[in-house]
Amino acid sequence: MSEVQSQPKNQPILQYDKRNNQLWFPYMGTANAPHPLTLSSVGGQYAYVFSARYPMCVLGTREFKGMYPDGLATKEAQEIYKKGKKVDEDIHNLALLEPIKNIFKIPPYIHQLDTVERMLHYERLAILLEQGLGKTYITLMALMAFRELGIPHKALIICPNIVFLGWLKEVGKFSDLKVLPYKGNPEQRKECREAIANSDWDLVVTTFDMLIDRVQTNSFVYAEAWESLGPSKTVFIDKWFKERLINDAEHFMLLNGKTTKKYKADVAKILKRIPSYKLPFGKFNQARNENSNYNFFKNLPYDVLVVDEASRCIDHKSKRSGIVEVLSARAKRSYLLSGTLCVGRPTDMFMPMKILSRDIVTNSWPEFVRRYCVVDSRNKHIIRKYKNLDELKKYVQPHIISRTREQCLDLPERVMIKRYYEPTDEMVELYNEIASNNTKHIFVNKNYVDLSLPIVKISKAMQLLSGFMYYNDNPYHKECDYCPDKVPCMKNHAMSGKLTCVKHKGDKPDDKYDKKVFQLKHNPKIEMLKEDLQDTGEKTIIWAWYQEDIQNIKNLLDSEGIKYVCASDKDCVRAFEENPDVRVFLGQTVQGIGITLNSATCTIYYSHGFALEPRLQSMDRNYRIGQRNRVIVKDYIAPDTIEELVLMLLEHKTDVMQFLQEKISCLSCVNFFECQKNKIGFLKEGCVHFGNRSNAEKKFNLRLWEIGYRDEEGYSFCERFSQYLASLDDE
Repeated sequence: MSEVQSQPKNQPILQYDKRNNQLWFPYMGTANAPHPLTLSSVGGQYAYVFSARYPMCVLGTREFKGMYPDGLATKEAQEIYKKGKKVDEDIHNLALLEPIKNIFKIPPYIHQLDTVERMLHYERLAILLEQGLGKTYITLMALMAFRELGIPHKALIICPNIVFLGWLKEVGKFSDLKVLPYKGNPEQRKECREAIANSDWDLVVTTFDMLIDRVQTNSFVYAEAWESLGPSKTVFIDKWFKERLINDAEHFMLLNGKTTKKYKADVAKILKRIPSYKLPFGKFNQARNENSNYNFFKNLPYDVLVVDEASRCIDHKSKRSGIVEVLSARAKRSYLLSGTLCVGRPTDMFMPMKILSRDIVTNSWPEFVRRYCVVDSRNKHIIRKYKNLDELKKYVQPHIISRTREQCLDLPERVMIKRYYEPTDEMVELYNEIASNNTKHIFVNKNYVDLSLPIVKISKAMQLLSGFMYYNDNPYHKECDYCPDKVPCMKNHAMSGKLTCVKHKGDKPDDKYDKKVFQLKHNPKIEMLKEDLQDTGEKTIIWAWYQEDIQNIKNLLDSEGIKYVCASDKDCVRAFEENPDVRVFLGQTVQGIGITLNSATCTIYYSHGFALEPRLQSMDRNYRIGQRNRVIVKDYIAPDTIEELVLMLLEHKTDVMQFLQEKISCLSCVNFFECQKNKIGFLKEGCVHFGNRSNAEKKFNLRLWEIGYRDEEGYSFCERFSQYLASLDDE
């Protein structure tokens, strides 16, 4: 393909349309347009058109050369083609990243650098990486690289609700990008919109649920519209009163009520009862539009769209997929993150590719079915088999980068991952009640739960974060509060009213009063586990601390049809190792001793205990001699809770119970944050216990901090505690 010197007659010329960033050449009578060419009108004539983005520019130019071996090209078209041909070499040499590699907080692995370099060259790309390869970290590295190279980098991140907190945590951990969340009820979303409008940001993180305005006329919209009427409200109030649509009390309340949360709720109830034709349509439509998530995202000035867990967008009929497609079309760059987009069905590739770009395969579902599916002769909606899959692969492959853990030779043999979940409002309310200094007991399901001992507080908080709480209907439970033998009973695992109870020994049968369980309505941990098991088909070990956790996980596995064995089953190891249909090995952490489970490549810690030894033992069950695959370990934790503190200690190779007994003074001390700021160590000069060092070592007390607590400098207790552990290492 040579450069055009003059305008020859009847000779096809490849040209560049800068305005639309596309290449084109005149239509010369060819029957069908091969991929990625589309037939369109350019300057009043029919022409074949294709994108000037890489790799479409290379693929389209090759088709042009194949159709017209003697075809010519303008200088601009030649330069675009040459630049596209050089991309593979640039990716291999890290041409764009090499000069700026020092901007990253944590040194990346080779496979991560390769993926970021590809993102710099590809404006549309599906990134399919197995869990443990760092999709979130790679995305943040790419955004930092965009910023450093002067490429527009403002990003909208769309993710499942279950990984929302994980994104926020990792942005602060791995980058200096300014992140703002968009999530919550209508009032919270209004605050988010104001924060986004009034501040400089690098990325906005939201969830799939926020894309769809499920309730167009909720109470908040009614209240907002009503308040916006101002003094003219009186006209409507008097009119409704005359027509007997509201009574005297409601008339007085609407005229004189104060703008409180209860007032807004009462107003909404009244307005919903009023016939729609008697309401001020203009104001209500305006309020509805102002509170519309869809309108907000359409007007958000972002340059990059990132869709995490893009496998949720494979249904071409769903409203969610349609909205993501619209948002992707507005973005200069669009990236889909997932473990896999296609699970055995080639049709799963249609919608993700359409989201990336409409010219990758085809824009029409019927056309896709015609090309690649064989439908039932009696029902065109039933697909019997597939055809032309080699052609589909040829079109799709250039827009996908896929990596497995085994392909990433630079990866450590064992990868540790923290999976953050967001506690429900019910969890947060109960947790903060437990954490309160003045709380000696609470009532759960109308049953008394003793919290007088610090260790009991911790235990109940840990149970709560797993979605349940043990309680006892024993009539002697209140007497324990004042019993002098309470601490010995706790150490001996004695329960009040049973034979092991010191005070009431023998008063009642030992099995009369059993532990009962209060289950929370919603359990985000179970949802996260369900997500992980659906995303991958690899064999998995699940360790949990409580028996109730085991039962909840069993219920999930049964409902999902996933075969499993329990550590208490006979021949459980052989069944798990030899039967390929058994995907999950389930057990309590203390049962993970003396067995080999090398067929598993993933270990999940659903909940955590205080003992270090069971964790160390259980973690090595699939990391023994004979393991040839890289393994991944996931810890489920709620940020800024006792769960995160316990995991910090276990990672620090510290037994939690021993730590509570020996180092507890700092955690319970009111001066803890001040000491951390001034770098005053435990029992060092400046410590409040410095003058009484011998007694301070023996103190046993613990204060749970409420979720969301921050000190004057904006640090959470977990962040200060991390500094505290670092100071212990320095000592």
